Amino acid sequence: MVILGVLSTLFSISASLSLRYAIMHFPHVMSFYTPFGLIGISIILSLIAGLLQLLLLFSWNRAIKNNIENTKLLFQFIQGKISESKRESIILFLHKISQLEIATWAFWIYALFYTVALISGIGLKVLLNILAFIFLAIYLQSLFSVSFELSRLKSTAYSYFLGKPALITEIKGRNVIIVAILSIITFTIYWLYLLIKITYEISSFIEEDQRVRQGVLEAIKGP
Repeated sequence: MVILGVLSTLFSISASLSLRYAIMHFPHVMSFYTPFGLIGISIILSLIAGLLQLLLLFSWNRAIKNNIENTKLLFQFIQGKISESKRESIILFLHKISQLEIATWAFWIYALFYTVALISGIGLKVLLNILAFIFLAIYLQSLFSVSFELSRLKSTAYSYFLGKPALITEIKGRNVIIVAILSIITFTIYWLYLLIKITYEISSFIEEDQRVRQGVLEAIKGP
């Protein structure tokens, strides 16, 4: 997943640089047939970058949803192994985890509008891109909120089961409006940074969660 994030960022940067170079050096010819086909190259790189970003955004969703399902199975297993006095707490944790849900539907609508916009005329393209952005914002805010709450709940639950602090890597909560503003101000540089940053946070969270989860299972099973 980290490799996918890096590749997506690199292709986005390459597309931007090639387009800027073409416009600066050949402003009178804005077509595929500029010298060395720079406009065409930038378009191809942009398409590849867009596809990689779609895959990356979906991989975030899949990673978090799989972790939620694995957590439910873990808590259900623990529920049958702990004393009656602690069972109420595990039921509460399980209930809170079960309420976490990412708005995957918003991602698919975003992907549809984004894809159709690629092959549409200028007028329709603008409208579709605006609609795509709206649903992307809904999806991302849902993902940010669920990821943050998931990491917080699991740190609390693991600490409770182990009887000592068991903090795992926190996936930071983010506000999609602030993300959008910073991305616009920095000409998408902040967005490209986030692609790698969030990918790293999710990967680190899952890796550390697997390690701590094993410790919890060993503690529950006993010697």
